[in-house]
Formats: sequence, structure tokens, C-alpha cells
Amino acid sequence: MFALRLDISANNLFICAALAAPRGLMNVANLLARFFYGITEPIMAPIRWVQEEFQESPRKRALIYGLPAILIACGGIALIVAAQIRREKELLEFYNQATNKLEKDISKQVTLLNTSRQLTSDSGAKSGDASGNTSGGRGSEGTKSGGDSAAKDKPAEEDPLLAGLSEEQKAIVKELRTLQGDQQTLLLKLISLDPVNQSYRYRYADSFAATDPMKQFELMRQLAPETNPGYADAHFWLAANFMRARVNTPNERRLFLEKALIHANFCLNLEADRREARMIKANALYGLGRQQEAYTEFEELFRAEPEYFDTLVRINKLMRMESRNRSIYEDAATRLSAKLKAVRDTDIDAWNRTLRQIQLCFIGSQNFVDLRNTLLNEQTLARDNAIKKKAVDEIFGNSLNAEAQVIVRSANVRERLPELLKLLADAYKLSPEDVQVKYQIAYVSMAFPEIAAEAKAIYDPESDVDVPGQVLQVLGNAEMQNRNYSQAIQRYEQARLKTPKDADLLNNLAFAYLTSDNQNAERALFLVDEALQLLPPVLENNDPLSHFHHTRGSALLALNRVTEAAASFELALQYRPDNPGILESLVKCYAGRDEKQAAAYQKRLDAALLKAGQKRP
Repeated sequence: MFALRLDISANNLFICAALAAPRGLMNVANLLARFFYGITEPIMAPIRWVQEEFQESPRKRALIYGLPAILIACGGIALIVAAQIRREKELLEFYNQATNKLEKDISKQVTLLNTSRQLTSDSGAKSGDASGNTSGGRGSEGTKSGGDSAAKDKPAEEDPLLAGLSEEQKAIVKELRTLQGDQQTLLLKLISLDPVNQSYRYRYADSFAATDPMKQFELMRQLAPETNPGYADAHFWLAANFMRARVNTPNERRLFLEKALIHANFCLNLEADRREARMIKANALYGLGRQQEAYTEFEELFRAEPEYFDTLVRINKLMRMESRNRSIYEDAATRLSAKLKAVRDTDIDAWNRTLRQIQLCFIGSQNFVDLRNTLLNEQTLARDNAIKKKAVDEIFGNSLNAEAQVIVRSANVRERLPELLKLLADAYKLSPEDVQVKYQIAYVSMAFPEIAAEAKAIYDPESDVDVPGQVLQVLGNAEMQNRNYSQAIQRYEQARLKTPKDADLLNNLAFAYLTSDNQNAERALFLVDEALQLLPPVLENNDPLSHFHHTRGSALLALNRVTEAAASFELALQYRPDNPGILESLVKCYAGRDEKQAAAYQKRLDAALLKAGQKRP
């Protein structure tokens, strides 16, 4: 039996000291006894309490015996939990690193695939003329039975996504799928380790972009429902995709704009400073006809950052409020000048970007005097910095080119041709690699034959070993004006290799394929669809949108896809309601199908021709 007895106390110590020492040492013994008592009593008191309390009950004695084991067990559990947390952190870090590496590998494979497709498309364009007439008259309407029988005879493709791809492209797609499968497995592990972190679910949804866009869309909708706020990045993704989605009817366009607005609002509710989402919201409001609300959003963006001046200027032009633009340019130039001073010696990239924005402000207000003074001052300050000096020279050359553009658009341009040539010569001297300067010189030589020789003496595209895509487009436009359609197609295709994201170029190329003797309507439809995807979401400059849908309707009509063609022509007509060409095409679409509609459009066509002073053909 456990027994612990401690009989030492201050009195015991005192008695012992008294017996063992003479009376003269009594005081010292007393002090020592009190000292030891002060030290031992706080320690002994709990021990005596435990002895007295637990010796009476076996249960209490069992508890005291088991207490160390309980403490050891709790400590062990704590160690296990800590080890598990550390392990999960290590796994999260490992899976994140592996996922990031896979994302880079996937990006490389996507680039390879897109490059291969571009090369295939370009080589196909060269051989497309031979098949243009045979495919131009066939479409989806009126040939369904033939199409069905052909489909029966055609052997089934194992994988629809691999149909039409070359062997090299198929190998890339297979490798891409393997990488994406590995990426999705890792992301699922990350989701299981950290289910609260929505960024993993977002990345998982985004991983289906190349292989299964519909699944990607559905997963994004789960992350960002239309009824309540979800994950901000998913709301932004949906808003952006609804904005740039290709539509076939005005009602469909309105529906997509409304959905884009819903998701942009949710995104802003979650992240109020997300300016890209505010831009989408403003564009959607404008597209829905809620112009005053849209203008308020654009003004909010401009107040937050002067870099948004160009957006506010465009909306003013569309709303026919150009008188506001001068004050906007001046305000933006003042605020940007202060920013330029702040970043001049600290951030060369921000300095370059801000100086170019100041240039645009001065060009917009046609304040070329202050622009020159600003650039001369920056030239002086940058004389000891080669990088800055080169940047200022380029901006100066571009500014002189902008002055030349003002002269080209002026009513008395032919009287100012010598001044125009001098500006272009100075601009080319300052910035000989500036694409816009080369483009302007090429355009002037085509538009004003009387100074073509002098313009070519400054810059001759035929002597340029690397002609910019914009210049090739000018050469293609000249061939189109001369009705040399084959040469125009050749120039446009060369330009497309260098500027594949130029929407105007793609539309011009599509139109060239439609007007060529060897018409290729399928190629034209592919190109104009690509051009429509490249247009800004809304702040639609409505004129190009109308022209692009006109081209698309013409391609569909050539393919005998009459219903789709009529929908595209009606979209084009929204922005040019009195255009004879669009109205005539709509009459063709409805003739023999809907005589009432055909008659209505014929009436509008007659009125448009009368207004334009033309006779009915």
C-alpha cells in the first residue's frame, strides 16, 4: 500500500536545532527552520492533500495512478495531429507544385496544337480555291437526305475530337489529354485535402477548357450560380464568356448580355475593386440599352484610374457626346503627367506605358504643341539612358505619324501633301521600325498617286524584307480596288500569318474569298466567325459588327444555309437599317419562303434606294 508520511515541520526543525546546538545559536537555527519551511511547504501541501484524499477511495487511487498514462496519451494524440497537419501541408505544397508544372506543360502543348492548326489552315487556304465552287452551292438545307446517306457510308470515327486532324495533331491531342488527366487527378486530391479552398475547384473546372468546354461551363456554373454569390473568379469567367459568345439572333444576344450582367454584379459584390468586372458590367449595360447606367460605370472606372480615359471617350462618341471628350483628355493628361513624374526614376515600364497614354490624350485633343513639348522634355531627361531615349524617339515618331493622319483626314489634304510628306519622313527617321508609320506611308502612296513616288522614296514595302501585316493589308486593299481578287487573297493571307488576331483583316479576307472567281464560301465563313470572336465584347463599334455580320450572312447564303443567313443579315441591319446591300440580301433570303417578309424588306429597300438617289435594279 502506498504511504507517504512527512513529519518534518518548522517546530521539529526548531527542536532538533535546540538539542544539537548551544543556546547562542538558537536564533540562527530559528531562521534556518523558517527558511526551509517557506521552501518546502508549497511543495508538501499538495502532496499531503493527495495522500489524505486518495487513501480513502480505491477509485481515486486508480485515477491518480492512471493520470500519467492519460497525459501521455493526450500528448501522443497531439503529436499525431500535428504530424498529420504537417503532412497535409507538405502534400498540398507537393500537389500544387506538380499541378503548376503540368499547367506549364499543357500550355506548351496547346501552343503546339494551335500552331499546327494555323499552318494546316494556311496551307488549306492555298488549295481551297480548287474546291470553292463545288462547295459554295451546297449547304445544310435541301440536302439532308444526301447528307444522311453519306454519313451512313462513312466509317465511324473512334474519337470525334480527333476527326480531321493530322497524325501530328492527334499525337499532340493525346499527349494533351494525358497531361490534363494527370492535372485533374492532382486537383481532385487538392480538393479532398482542402475542400474549403474554392480556387482548386476553379482550376479543376478550367482544366477542361481544351477537351470538354461544356463540362468546364457546367462546373463554373456550380461554382458561380446565377441566384446567389459564389466564387468571384468563376463569376468573372462566366461574365466574360457570355460577353464574347457568338450569337445568331438579337434575342440571344440580349439574353447573354443579361447573364453577363448578373455574373459581373456578383463578382463586384465579392470583389468591389475588380475593374475588369466593372468594365464588363458597363459594356453589358450599354449593350442592353441602359446607356445612362453604363455611362456611370465608365465614369467610375475613369475616376479610379485615368488609364480608362479611352473607354469613356469611345462611349461619348457612341452616345454622340463628343463635346465632353476634350475635358476628359485634359483631365487624364494632367493626372497621368503626375503619375509620370512619380514613376520616372523608379519603374521604366510604368514610365513608358504612362508616357504613351499621355501621348494618346494629346493626340485625342489634337494638342500637338503640348505633346511635342512633353516629348522634348522627356528626351532631355532621358539623354543618358539609352533605353528611355529609344522609347521617346519611338513615341515621337508615332506622334508625328498621328499629325500626318489628321492631315489625311482633313478636307484640304491635297493642298497639304508636302507637309504630309515631311511629317512622314521625320516620323520614319525617328522610328524606322514603327509599324504604324510604315502603314501610313504605304496608305498615302496608294491613296494619293501624285505623291506615290515620294512616299515610296521614304519607305517602299517591296524593298522591305519583313513587311508588317498591316502594310500587307494595305496592299491587299489596293488589289481589291483593282478587282485583282487572287492577288488580294495572297496579300491578305500573308498578312494573316503576321497579324492573325486582326479582325478587320479576317473580314476583308473572307469578303475576298466570297467575291473571287473561285469562290470559297466555307473558308469565308470560317474566317468571319473568327473575326467576330475577336471583336470587343460590347462597346461595339457597331459599324464593324454590322459589316462582319453582313459578310457572314453572304457566306451562309452562298452555302444555301438561308435561315442562318437571314439571322446574320438581320443582325447587320440593326446597325445599318437603310443599307441597300443588306436589305437586298434579306429579300433574297425570304423570297419563295416568306413572301410577306420579302415584301416588307423590298419596300424598305425601295425607300433606301430612293433616299440614296438610286434606281431599283
